[in-house]
Amino acid sequence: MKVNLAFFFSHSRKWMALLGVLFTLGFVFFLWPENSFEPVFLQAEKKDFPVFVVAKGHLEAQNSITITCPLNSAKIKSLVTEGVIVKKGEVLIQFDDEDLAHEVFKLELELVSKEKEKNKAVAELEADRAEALLKIEKLKIDALIADLQLKDLQSLPRENDLRIARMEFEQAKLVQKTAQEEYQRIKSNIEKDLVKEVELGKLEMELEKAKSKYRESDLNLKLVFSGASYYQMEQERLKREKLNLQYQELEASLPDKMKEKQNQIEEAQTNFESTQNRLKKAREKLKEATIISPQAGLVIYRKVWGQKIAAGKSFWKGVALLDIPNLELMQLNGKVLENEISQIEIGQKASIVVDGIPDREFLGEVRKIGKVAVDTSERDIVGWLDRNKKSATGIKVFEVSLEIKEKTPLLLPQMTAKGKISIQKIAQVITLPQVAIEKKQGKAYIYIYENQQKKKREVTLGVSSGYEVVITKGLKEGEKVIIAANRGGEK
Repeated sequence: MKVNLAFFFSHSRKWMALLGVLFTLGFVFFLWPENSFEPVFLQAEKKDFPVFVVAKGHLEAQNSITITCPLNSAKIKSLVTEGVIVKKGEVLIQFDDEDLAHEVFKLELELVSKEKEKNKAVAELEADRAEALLKIEKLKIDALIADLQLKDLQSLPRENDLRIARMEFEQAKLVQKTAQEEYQRIKSNIEKDLVKEVELGKLEMELEKAKSKYRESDLNLKLVFSGASYYQMEQERLKREKLNLQYQELEASLPDKMKEKQNQIEEAQTNFESTQNRLKKAREKLKEATIISPQAGLVIYRKVWGQKIAAGKSFWKGVALLDIPNLELMQLNGKVLENEISQIEIGQKASIVVDGIPDREFLGEVRKIGKVAVDTSERDIVGWLDRNKKSATGIKVFEVSLEIKEKTPLLLPQMTAKGKISIQKIAQVITLPQVAIEKKQGKAYIYIYENQQKKKREVTLGVSSGYEVVITKGLKEGEKVIIAANRGGEK
């Protein structure tokens, strides 16, 4: 296989630099005298050793709201640009709402009609009730009058009525007698030619009037004296009973008539409320056609069926469309190895470094610890082991959330970050870098530099944290430990 070196070197300065380093190291290793190597060592000393657990993951907003499609088969008319910062209350998505607006308008007209029907039924009920009550009162009054008239007839003859009737009779009798005498006198004078016949005619008329009045007063006296007849009283009694029966029947039938009207009102009210509820739901749907941001945050599009949402596409109810993370409060969602999770507690302090901002450290605190271990692959496990080594597939980890105490616009969702959770601080112990330890067959060894010589020594390891480990046995304070050199020929 031929390799085009010109192409290789012209496209990768990094590879050229690496080849240069390898060439230099090879030159030094093969040409420099072995005994001329001066070992690189450090002097063992006691110090306070902070123990921490590493959680590697990505940044997320503590408060992130997912926007879902509120309607069935809703078509996006317009939507906010991805990546912009929106304020609370700003429009995120506008769905096509023409049909919804038409439905609202139709139901508003229907509601007006149903309200008129309900008001008409109520008005008819009140009118019918008022008319029935008025009729009942009138019948009651008529019955009372008939009862009074019957009692009046039953009380006849009255003494005062008899006295008046007698007086009228005596007066009419006297007037008739006087008129008769005057008529006889004038008539005799006519025979003697002393008066004219015209005057006699006038007297005849007055005499007839007097006789008529006399007969009338005589009849009235007899009637008054005799009292009311049985026929008159029976007529008044029947009239009274009829009126009482009429108003009692009307009064008894009123509740049924009113119940029938009330049923009509309830039916009209039910129809009105049904239309009102339909209108309310239609208005809610119309309102849902415009999605308003519930909080300030960053707009992140979701992928649906492998593609990001876009104007003109339709979605079903419940489909996630957008995420609006609030960037003021961020957290690191990381993973911790299962053999370290028992050391993690809520409230423990942490320092967080974001890959995109390597020169800045953020203060954090353990906010949440996962309860269930999850499987992960080697590409997910970074930071716990040597970066040049790959972890085995299937390692179980627990998820933890570290709250970032500082607010800054530099932190964005999905940024890769690493958190060091402070577990404890061991006072005054000797520690060494992991690279200074050689492990063979379950034992640990170090190389001591003493009297210009290298000596291999077994040590006992304690707690490790990051790239350092505590030496509990086999190393004294002040001894020099080789960490980089040609270790051949050790004694």
